Amino acid sequence: RGRFFFQKQDMPRSAAYFQQAIAADPSYALAYAGLAETLDAETTMGGSNSKEIMPRAVAAATRAIQLDSRNGAAYTALGSIQTIYEWNWPAAQLNLTRGLALSPSYSLAEMKYAVYLDAVGRPEDAVSHMRQALTLDPLSFFMNRRLGATLYFARHYDEALKQLARAGEMEPQLHGSVDNYISWAYEAKGMRDEAVAHDLLALRSDRRPVDTSSLESIYRQHGWNAYWTARLEALRTYRDEGCAPYDQGVSYLRLGNRDRALSSFGRAVDQHCFRVAFMKVDPQLDSIRIDSRYSGLLQRV
Repeated sequence: RGRFFFQKQDMPRSAAYFQQAIAADPSYALAYAGLAETLDAETTMGGSNSKEIMPRAVAAATRAIQLDSRNGAAYTALGSIQTIYEWNWPAAQLNLTRGLALSPSYSLAEMKYAVYLDAVGRPEDAVSHMRQALTLDPLSFFMNRRLGATLYFARHYDEALKQLARAGEMEPQLHGSVDNYISWAYEAKGMRDEAVAHDLLALRSDRRPVDTSSLESIYRQHGWNAYWTARLEALRTYRDEGCAPYDQGVSYLRLGNRDRALSSFGRAVDQHCFRVAFMKVDPQLDSIRIDSRYSGLLQRV
């Protein structure tokens, strides 16, 4: 049940079932590994506070390894946390490759290694490993969506759009977690109308109440810059939640305000936003890669 709700992106329910499994059998390593993976995902999908949740995820993954040193899922979970939260690339590579070696048919091990490869700036290698992850679990919404994201980071925008549309068909109720990447891919292709349309769809599925009808009207009447200015204002209340600073930084880049963008990215680093791990490959940051302040952010990470 924990695995089922993990695939449905219902992380609180998934975590609850893994905790039930641990209560039923405190020596069951796989339950601890599953809990670690779910807590890890909760910070990236549910917007939960990573500084509160990630130490619990590390403890669960560590306990799984203590119980079974041959458990590939446990090493995968720990390596994922080291990639997304700790930014400890050597340790992440060691644990993720160990997870792959111990569990070569485990799709999540391939996926998490692909995430690591994106984080260290190897997007084409990441695509190769995500294709393998999907081969191992072709009916997983999770794997289909992540391949679309990985293709986006590798600048294969047309293929990314097709893959993301496929993921959205598999789980229509989760389409909001697909629309953001679709929007970004359209933006990279210069298709602004489509980019805004999918950004609005993503906002409508968000837990934060935003007047998307007003934003849509602003775009139609006043265009691209007015839309992103209004969007920043509409989300001002949530400016310090989760990865909001990273999102704001990208919006400021769209508006040509590099100083405020870099300041926002700095806050995203402070908050250990998971998107920071992909700064090397995120197409939205291409315009600041020659700025010394961007290099300084990478050094901090």
